[in-house]
Amino acid sequence: MINDMKKLIQQYTRKWLPVFFIDLAIAAFTYSLLMIHQLVNQLDGLWHGSESVANGWELSIGRWLWRYLDKARFHISPDPFASFLTLTLFILATIMMLEILEVEGRVRQVAMSMLFLISVSVCNNLSYRYMSATFGFSLFFAALAALLVIRIKKPVIAVLLGAVSVALSNACYQAFTGVVCLLIVLYIAFCVKAERMESRDIGKFTLRALIAGIAGFVIYYGILMLEFARYDVQMNEYNGASNYSIAGIVMNLPVRFLTAYHDWFEYFGNENFRISIIPAGRYLYMIFVLLLIAIALISTVKIAKRSIGMAVIYIVCILLVPAAVNVCLLIAYNSFMSLQMSVPMAMSLPALACVCAGRTGYRSGDEESGKDEPGKQKTAIRTVRIAAWTVSAFIIYTQFFMVQYDQQSMYMGRQSCLAMADQIDAYLVKHDLLYPGYKYVFVGKPSGNREFYMNDFFGTANQYAQFGNFTDDPGGARMSWQGLWWFERGIRMDFAPEERWAEILTDEAVGRMPVFPEEGSCVLYDDVVVVKVSDQPAEQ
Repeated sequence: MINDMKKLIQQYTRKWLPVFFIDLAIAAFTYSLLMIHQLVNQLDGLWHGSESVANGWELSIGRWLWRYLDKARFHISPDPFASFLTLTLFILATIMMLEILEVEGRVRQVAMSMLFLISVSVCNNLSYRYMSATFGFSLFFAALAALLVIRIKKPVIAVLLGAVSVALSNACYQAFTGVVCLLIVLYIAFCVKAERMESRDIGKFTLRALIAGIAGFVIYYGILMLEFARYDVQMNEYNGASNYSIAGIVMNLPVRFLTAYHDWFEYFGNENFRISIIPAGRYLYMIFVLLLIAIALISTVKIAKRSIGMAVIYIVCILLVPAAVNVCLLIAYNSFMSLQMSVPMAMSLPALACVCAGRTGYRSGDEESGKDEPGKQKTAIRTVRIAAWTVSAFIIYTQFFMVQYDQQSMYMGRQSCLAMADQIDAYLVKHDLLYPGYKYVFVGKPSGNREFYMNDFFGTANQYAQFGNFTDDPGGARMSWQGLWWFERGIRMDFAPEERWAEILTDEAVGRMPVFPEEGSCVLYDDVVVVKVSDQPAEQ
């Protein structure tokens, strides 16, 4: 077994090492602004900076491996180290996807890699610098689980190793379980199209994958209970996690199933999340998906000539993709989609393209070689495929610049916040309000102040990247201001507790205060120094 594993690793290294370095070079160039300037988002990324000390909170939401990953890198995650590590793991996961779906040709391999790696979802994950590697390991183990279940011939070993990988992926971040389901479902579709499996083989393979998934959850949950007992921690109420049950999952399944499809189409609708730089980006994705569907339908007709049942299995697997990538939402029925959870959806597009529009894994003489196709039909298939690849290239182009907008927004927003913070410091010193014994409350958002420079990049960027457009939540706003002073400026400023912060935000007298830099915008109010930055939230 060990010799077989060594041979497999050597084979994969020779085959995929060039793709790995090409992908890494392009990805490093794409996210160079973020890495060079150590950019973070205005939420958890700003709250933690480059320090990550996972403890009871992370364990209470089920992420028991996070603690040990933090210890392994001594709790520090500065860039470019953090982003290079995360991108390496993301690239390895992408290569495993290409290997599973047997994508041939260097250009196709790199193109499909870029369709995923150059995306707002990846940029968003990188902006959580303190935990981006945790995202990376979760995705890596998810793709590895699918690869092990598919490639290892001995069922028991495949199930065991696949289950361990599923457990490790969930122990980092549960939302990326969708990648396992995505690759398993599309591998079945691939094998049906390539005449690799008959119905009996599909049944056996599906059973193997299900057993690996269930066993992986059992291992994950068992270790979680042991960690709870070890550190005296209980399941957190986060998204109602402590109240989940099998009965609840079953009862909510019909509604959550529809939600999974809604979220998938909304993601590529380019509205709630801006994943393409052009306003009409949704039409690009629509055209691309329609082209893939057209190719899939042609393949379905071809498969139906062999077996109606296999044709049904093929088309069902294609249609199950939105549910597969959002399997976490099906199980965690009180949760909702956020951008950091969208990585499986971002990967679904290139994976679908690999199966529907790919030219891999086929026996000579089948539809992909074109030897048994009528001239007109062969031309039609080739035309649709060329159109699909052309649209995918344009999608990569628009996604690249959307990522640049998000990075530039983080950079410009941070520059404006730092300049404003310097001015506030000068004002506080001038009015004898900057003393170690004082506690501070900041009212309003930096982006709502007239001194804050807000260009087109800021307005077009996704909300996570709008650095300075802090949340309205008192606890979140306090953490953002604290992160700005502590991690971005390197100045220790004491902030009032969250409860006192909330009281001041609703105080009528504070509401009548002028806005910085006017006189009276920074005052000693009872027991805290209040700095009023803006009257109302900045427009989205």
